[in-house]
Amino acid sequence: MSDIPKDIVKIIIQYAGRREIILLQDLCPELLKYVIVYDLDEINKDNYKYIQQMRPTYNVTDDDLKHLTNLTSLNLNYNNKITDEGIKGMTNLTSLNLMGNKKITDEGIKSMTKLINLNLRCNNKITNEGIKGITNITHLNLSYNEKITDEGIEGMTNLTILYLIGNKKITDECIKGMIKLTSLNLFCNDKITDEGIKGKTNMISLDLSDNRKITDEGIKDMINLTSLYLWENNTITDEGIKDMTNLISLNLCKNNKITDEGIKGMTKLTSLDLTFNNKITDEGIKGMTNLIKIIR
Repeated sequence: MSDIPKDIVKIIIQYAGRREIILLQDLCPELLKYVIVYDLDEINKDNYKYIQQMRPTYNVTDDDLKHLTNLTSLNLNYNNKITDEGIKGMTNLTSLNLMGNKKITDEGIKSMTKLINLNLRCNNKITNEGIKGITNITHLNLSYNEKITDEGIEGMTNLTILYLIGNKKITDECIKGMIKLTSLNLFCNDKITDEGIKGKTNMISLDLSDNRKITDEGIKDMINLTSLYLWENNTITDEGIKDMTNLISLNLCKNNKITDEGIKGMTKLTSLDLTFNNKITDEGIKGMTNLIKIIR
């Protein structure tokens, strides 16, 4: 089994029942790292130690979770049954989703120093105190989060992916020191300005949809971008993107600033969204022979 490509293993899992998969554990213990368990009633309690990924249903209690100390991935998205008591011993977690969660507090996560992926979107229970010691995080979602400030994330120097959709707490001062960022989402963000993002030449993905703060000055040097979203953006012009010839995916939905002149050199594009766009014509895309998907 160890020689089977991961993609094939995942397909096999989709068609196998959980009990069948667990029977294979002696043959290939690594197999269970691809299984997401929802309800512990589905499996024998003797197999708790093998589970690595879980998204509990409302049937799962704190007492059930306490035994799952080998978990590496836990999704408590809008789960309001599990409390700190159920997860505080999960020090092996590397991925935790607390989007919209109203039960878990700083006390539950402050010891999870192995976390590299943390989702606190729409979460107003976790504060700076709970995360400031978790410095290995590379993926962080603080969209619509009203509790976390610069103080909480300034030590996360390894961040590569950051979501700040509608975030009003994180400032330029904090962002400009994150030199490893490769992906940044500033959809509907009115706090971060050019000062925070300019010079980040390692960026490969940037979302400035419905963003009114970032201008050409902030992004013109990001020539390594492969993905750019400018949905309903009225501040970025041709001048800001004309040298982004490495772009593979570009969203110009409802965008009336970018013209043919700005995109004509983007011959590597494979995906282009021109929904409700009245500026781009056939002249602008005629040289884009690699286009696979174009939406109009």
